Amino acid sequence: MTEQHGDGEELRLFEAALAGDLQAFGDLLQLYRPQLTAFLNQRIGALLRARTDASDVVQEIALQGLGGTSSVQFLRSLGPLGCLKRLASHRLAEVCRRTFSERRNPNRERGGDLPGAQTFGLAEWLVDSLPSPSEALQRSEDILLLWEKLNSLEPDDLQLLNWVYFEKRTRREVAELLGIAEDTARQRVRRAVSKLTVLINRVDLGEPPDWKSAGGGAG
Repeated sequence: MTEQHGDGEELRLFEAALAGDLQAFGDLLQLYRPQLTAFLNQRIGALLRARTDASDVVQEIALQGLGGTSSVQFLRSLGPLGCLKRLASHRLAEVCRRTFSERRNPNRERGGDLPGAQTFGLAEWLVDSLPSPSEALQRSEDILLLWEKLNSLEPDDLQLLNWVYFEKRTRREVAELLGIAEDTARQRVRRAVSKLTVLINRVDLGEPPDWKSAGGGAG
């Protein structure tokens, strides 16, 4: 949803910032700092609170600016506050990537990850497998939205989804890992994929990729 586009002075600063005026961008950021801080405090959940806070993210936005993150046309369509919120989400996604990238090990045992690492890696993979947004800011927003939803799933469902999508394990391998029959493994994976489909539809990202083609077939 597009944010309110602000009054004349805000729009003047916004247009100047889009044209590359760093002072105008800084002034715009200060103008919207209270709203942006409130947005970030709501968005930064328990998994990230120990690693960053709203002031850190605002500081990163101030230092990096618009930084070629998306086209001017796309940024303008968001309005001043909407644009700053997308920048904030983009920086949060980068915090997640830095925090979790070194903790994801495809050969790990169950439960061996930093909380959130498994779901963030899966969210990135799924967003990249769906019809890809052309704008970097939209991609980051989609990843964060899906990551937040994935964290609501049961650990067993997440493990199954991670195996068949992220690690590309076959149905036979999943059955061996769980110590169950292949047909039972297939049924469990289908249930997990059904739950994933519901989550993806809730954030309006389309349909998940076919788990069989991703690696969950009978091979």
